[in-house]
Amino acid sequence: MTFLNHRACLRSGLRAGLLAATCVSTLATLPSYTMAQDQAAEVGGLEEIVVTSRKREEKLFDVPIAITAFNSADLEKAQLFDIRQVATLSPGLSFQNVSGKTNPGRSNPALFIRGMTTTASGTSRQATSAVFVDGIFVLGGISSINTVDVERVEVIKGPQNAYYGRNTFAGAVNFITKNPGNNFKGEIRAEGTTQHSNELSVSVEGPLVEDVLAGRISVLTHEKGSMYTATDGGKLGEESTQSITGTLFATPNDQLTLRVRAHYQEDDDGPASWGYLAGTKYGNNSCAGKSITGADRNGVPGTFAVTQPYFCGSIPTLSQVGEQVISSNTNLRSPFMNSLGNPNGLINAFFNNSLNHPLIARAPKLDHMGMKREMLRLNGTAQYEFANEITATLNMAYNQNDTLLVMDTDKTDLENVYAAAPALYDDYSAELRLQSSQSEALRWMVGGNMYRGAFDADYSGAVTMQVRFTPVSAQNTGPTAFVPFNANGERARVYAGFGSLEYDILDNLTLSGELRYQTDRSKTQPSNVASQYAKFNDWLPRVILNYKPEENWTLYASWARGVLPGQFNTSYINATAAQKAYLDSVVTGITPVLESQRVDSYEIGSKQQLLDNRLQYTIALYKMNWANLPSSSTIAIPGTTTPLTVSVYGDAKLKGLEFETTALLAPGWDASLRFNWQEGTYTNYTQGLVATGLVVGLYGYNGKKLPRVPQYSGSFSTGYRAGLSGDWDWFVRADAAYTGKSWDSEANIVKTDDYIRTNARIGVENQDLMIELFAKNLFNDKHWDYAFRNASFGEAGSLQILQPG
Repeated sequence: MTFLNHRACLRSGLRAGLLAATCVSTLATLPSYTMAQDQAAEVGGLEEIVVTSRKREEKLFDVPIAITAFNSADLEKAQLFDIRQVATLSPGLSFQNVSGKTNPGRSNPALFIRGMTTTASGTSRQATSAVFVDGIFVLGGISSINTVDVERVEVIKGPQNAYYGRNTFAGAVNFITKNPGNNFKGEIRAEGTTQHSNELSVSVEGPLVEDVLAGRISVLTHEKGSMYTATDGGKLGEESTQSITGTLFATPNDQLTLRVRAHYQEDDDGPASWGYLAGTKYGNNSCAGKSITGADRNGVPGTFAVTQPYFCGSIPTLSQVGEQVISSNTNLRSPFMNSLGNPNGLINAFFNNSLNHPLIARAPKLDHMGMKREMLRLNGTAQYEFANEITATLNMAYNQNDTLLVMDTDKTDLENVYAAAPALYDDYSAELRLQSSQSEALRWMVGGNMYRGAFDADYSGAVTMQVRFTPVSAQNTGPTAFVPFNANGERARVYAGFGSLEYDILDNLTLSGELRYQTDRSKTQPSNVASQYAKFNDWLPRVILNYKPEENWTLYASWARGVLPGQFNTSYINATAAQKAYLDSVVTGITPVLESQRVDSYEIGSKQQLLDNRLQYTIALYKMNWANLPSSSTIAIPGTTTPLTVSVYGDAKLKGLEFETTALLAPGWDASLRFNWQEGTYTNYTQGLVATGLVVGLYGYNGKKLPRVPQYSGSFSTGYRAGLSGDWDWFVRADAAYTGKSWDSEANIVKTDDYIRTNARIGVENQDLMIELFAKNLFNDKHWDYAFRNASFGEAGSLQILQPG
């Protein structure tokens, strides 16, 4: 097919009031953002955003924390459907559809804030940043969270352990959903694109008991078409989501509010869109004579030669190599499989579980390459305000996420090995907190939190069907199947108490302290040895000094300590005695359980609203010291065909600057500029992955930059709206996002190119109907999103690349 990376589409939305629960009224009850913006322009200012990043409502420009916030109007303007798109307009936030160099697509992505990237295998426990919905931690499936039924998205940067607990080591992203209102109204949205993508969402809300109980129900179907074709002709990047959400909101009296929300969602995706470039084919001889600095296994500095074909100058773009360089296999019923006389062998193994794998038996059924996921999220909130304005809040939640990924683990167009990777999550949480009146000079909060999570997975390939051996010249022995069942799951019980004190030293000078004490009790769930237990007790403080020279100007300085609970060396725990002895001999400092990671974060910032709030900006500078950073090494074990991936300690330093500004240039015309600079440097880091062949003898990476995150990124957005005729307005909007260069690996051998992607939209709207035409990636940019070094079973010195879009 002809390669097109841009998308053009027609999109429409109908917003109407409902009379007697029917969709026949023409009375408008839901004004659009742009109308609200016009009203703000008339009074001379930009719209104010209220956030809840510190468990209470505060104006964005009063909170002494670096936050990028999008209200429902912003989400609508920029068409930010999910967290992947939110990341393009959030300085310091990077989202990648892969974690731990495996499992591409929406199954197990990676979220990095302020450049805190890691090469550890991609389990939720090891994530440096976390996603929340209404303050409830989301265990797995973060890429499937979308903005339908969402009131606001807050990207909170820097350690947030004091309020949010584990996995907010680098920051948190919180999706706050809408409460149903007391007026009957409904909304229908539909879109279709030239790339075979479409979406339909319908929502209805209104009172069930007048002034006491209101309800809302939302239904979504979202289909993302393929924009890439693999060498076997299969489509890559297709995604499908169907969901239903119901919310009840009750106000029995002026003091009590109750809220219950239930969300069920199914995702059914095809093979992920990624590419694999072999150094032997595309790297040519660009590495001849190339050497890099580092240290050997004994820590002695030196230079080391790149001994295999790789990419030492630049990485070919998709425009240069052509779309069908994307080489993964996509068909479980390929002619080659049929020629072996076992056309349904893989189908039986993955869909019918003919090999009786215990995790696949619990996972969704999948009979094609790609991913199937079923999710259920339930949460309830009760809030009561006493006469003295002390507020008590109780949150309770349950999450379940069952996922099965079927993929071509070899990544090349050779039909070698297919694997199924099940991942099953469920967790319970509850939090109770008391908060004082916010009108006093001394304010406080105390609370307790309980979390119980269960995670079962087999990312090593729960059912692996080997249909041909590499190299290609080797004799084809026919398909064989085996079940290693290397579950790397865990059970976690986390109990925490937290509190804060905030005191106004002067009318414009405030000192606040936050503290969390957390006990994390965890155990592994290996299949063939006894469980490994660990307990981590941590104090998590943050101190903030906040000064307001003027009412609309906030200056602040903060120090925070973040902790990420220690990691299990699952492969080492599961290894035989002989394998452990070998690993001990080649890996320095290996242990069954790594100590907790720790970060000390120092930040200063300024937030200001100027010119009667027609101009506003935020700026934050930070420095972080990261200790006990795990480094992942894949070690080939003599006498076996399956290497083991283990982790040891490392350290890094990070620093950066984030800047955002928005201006109302004229009535109906606004513009926003966001910029991010970040730099992460290893100060004590060892890694055996690259040392195993590509760069012989290299083991220490002190002074190298953290990979896979750009040093520079930013975005520019502008929109204009004006009257057209009668009650109709017309509008135009453009968003351009810049992503800078980033390193491929810890060895810092080659960088990806920087690129700019532009989206545009134009349309007309009144209070009931909106119609727009938009294009994504308007100028058809074909650069790779990001890249990392990986090896296939049959190629040396290879580069694995995730594709744009």
